[in-house]
Amino acid sequence: MRGYDVDLATKTKTVRGKSSATGRLTSLAATLIVAASLLTALPAGAATGVETAKLTADTVSDLQALAVPIRNCTTNTTTYYSSVDAASPIFHFCYDWHSGVHAVWALHVIGRMTADPATLGYAASLVPASEVAAEKTYEQANIVDTTGNDPYGFAWMLRLVTERMRSTGDNSLLPLGQYAAAEIQHTVNAMSDADVKTGILAQNHLNLSWAMTQLYEWATYRNNTTMQAWAQGKVTKYWKLASLDSCTASQDASTTAGVFIPACLMRLVAVGVVLGSSASSWISSRIPSGFSVPPYPNVPADHTNALNFSRAYALFYLADLLRQGNAATSASLDDNGAALVNWQIARPAAWTVDYANTHWIAQFGVLAIERFTL
Repeated sequence: MRGYDVDLATKTKTVRGKSSATGRLTSLAATLIVAASLLTALPAGAATGVETAKLTADTVSDLQALAVPIRNCTTNTTTYYSSVDAASPIFHFCYDWHSGVHAVWALHVIGRMTADPATLGYAASLVPASEVAAEKTYEQANIVDTTGNDPYGFAWMLRLVTERMRSTGDNSLLPLGQYAAAEIQHTVNAMSDADVKTGILAQNHLNLSWAMTQLYEWATYRNNTTMQAWAQGKVTKYWKLASLDSCTASQDASTTAGVFIPACLMRLVAVGVVLGSSASSWISSRIPSGFSVPPYPNVPADHTNALNFSRAYALFYLADLLRQGNAATSASLDDNGAALVNWQIARPAAWTVDYANTHWIAQFGVLAIERFTL
């Protein structure tokens, strides 16, 4: 059933075991004041790791570096994957529709986290409220049920709408978030058992753990208990199947195989996010003692160049999910994730050269760094 969530004036957001009251910000100035106060704050659990300390110190400069190719891609309205991507009333840049969505999301995050009103203002200008209705109509006709967009791109839309409200107090994109959430549910509900399992193991746009994680965060942010219960039911039924345990954490430590989503680590993340602390032991038992992910070598013009960022995102999430019951493993995962980000930031060719392949990779760097700071 495609049920839309309700619009709340205030929300309670629970992410990675932490709760905080969150209300609509009344002005951009208030957002930037809060952001400035956070620039020197250590991420939770970032106590002694050398790599963690470096990423903490470099967070602002890293985000500023990543902003350059992201902003550049939002000005490219001539190079597209297809004519369908070019027809979006709002996201008609950055090569394809879903990349346009997460480019705008990333610029909002960068503007907020670096306390930069110019970047935040530019990001906001890319998604005019006057085009929201037309954009929704476009998505209903062109994006739904398309590989790469449903559910992958819709999951990014949930992040964008949430971030837009968080960083600017503007909820004009809410109809796009509500539609995206309903479509993700519709897509998963229409899948056979075999298709769901395939989606959980997918290492590309088809990955369902990515979509389920974002959907549950959205449902929590919107205080939609019906949607939360739906996600909990699906994750309990499918994600914890013993037959999927052949997808081990160690597979996502490979330096020779992968696409751009670490499917095995993201499966653990989805279980932890959706099922909460009750899944901590289940997750811990699937992370080997001494587990560590080395940097994935960069390959010219290849999607695998995003793996260091996406694996770091998963490691940071797992670190927080395990922080209460397994502090040593949590700290190790945090430092491992920071090492991957630091390594990749130092090799900008992978996220700046060859537009057709790098128009999206810097956004994954922002994804990892934002997760690190939560």
